Amino acid sequence: MLMTSLLMVHNVHENNDFQVAHYDNIIVHFDLKGAPPKVAYLKQVLELIKHNGATGILIEWEDTFPFTGIFEDIRASNGYTMAEVKEMLSHAQKLELDIIPLVQTFGHLEWILKVAKFRKYRQSDMYPQVICLADEEAVGLVTEAIRQVSDVHKQFGVKYFHVGADEAFEYGNCEKDIVFISQQKKNDKERLGAQHLAKIAKYVRSLLPTTRVLAWYDMLKTFSQEVITEHKLGDLIEPVVWDYSETVQQQNGQLTTFLLLSFFFPSFPSSSFSIYTYRRTFVKRRI
Repeated sequence: MLMTSLLMVHNVHENNDFQVAHYDNIIVHFDLKGAPPKVAYLKQVLELIKHNGATGILIEWEDTFPFTGIFEDIRASNGYTMAEVKEMLSHAQKLELDIIPLVQTFGHLEWILKVAKFRKYRQSDMYPQVICLADEEAVGLVTEAIRQVSDVHKQFGVKYFHVGADEAFEYGNCEKDIVFISQQKKNDKERLGAQHLAKIAKYVRSLLPTTRVLAWYDMLKTFSQEVITEHKLGDLIEPVVWDYSETVQQQNGQLTTFLLLSFFFPSFPSSSFSIYTYRRTFVKRRI
C-alpha cells in the first residue's frame, strides 16, 4: 500500500481573493512503511505526479530503508536494497523533483521501539511511540538513522531535511526525563522537548550545513516564547503546518497558531491566511 499526501507551499495575494491563490510548490509525501511498492511502480508514480504539477517529494522510509549496523536486523523483509533506493532517488532527480527525506525523531518511532532490544528506550514501556528524550543512547538511535539516510540522500541533493516531530503525545515520564525536568527552573517539560529538537536540528546541520531543517508544527506550538528563544528554535527549524482540511481556506481555526509561529520563527513563511504578506507556508492535506 502506498500512502501519499500533499505538502503545498501556498501563496495568497494581498487582495484577499482566494481565487487567485496559487501554490509555488507541490510536494507529495510518500509514507513507504507497511507494504512498500516496487521501484518500477514508484518510478511510474513519480512521472505521473511530475506530469500533474508536483515539484518535489517527501520520502518517509522508516524500516524500508536499507539500514546497516545497529538497525540491520530490524529492516523490513520487504524493504528496499541500496541499489533500489538510489535508482528511485536518481529517477526523481532526473525528473527535477526536490527530494526531501523525513526521519522521525520525536514521536512515531514504533519502527525502532517495537523491537525487543530497543524497548528500554521507550518513554513508556506500554507504548512504543516516543523515545526517552533525556537518554543519550536513545537519542543516539535517532541520530544514527539520520546519518545513514542523509549519507545516501546527499548524493542527490538535500535542500530540506524533515525531522518529523508530530504527535508526541507523551513525554517527560521516563526516569531520565523526570530527573531532567526536576532540574529545570520551572520544573516543566517544555525545555526537554525544545532541547531535544534543537539538538536534532543541529545534528542535521552538522551533516548537511546548507540544508534547511523542517519539523511538523504541532509540538512546536506548545512551547513558550521563552523556551523557543532560549533554544534558538526560530533559527534552527522551519515549522511545517499539517492539517486535514479539504482546502487551506477551511483552516480558520488555525489562524492564531499560524500568526504565532510566524512571530516566533523568523524563517517560518507565515500562514496561508496571512494575506497581507507574500510569504509562504507548507501545508499538508490528504489526497
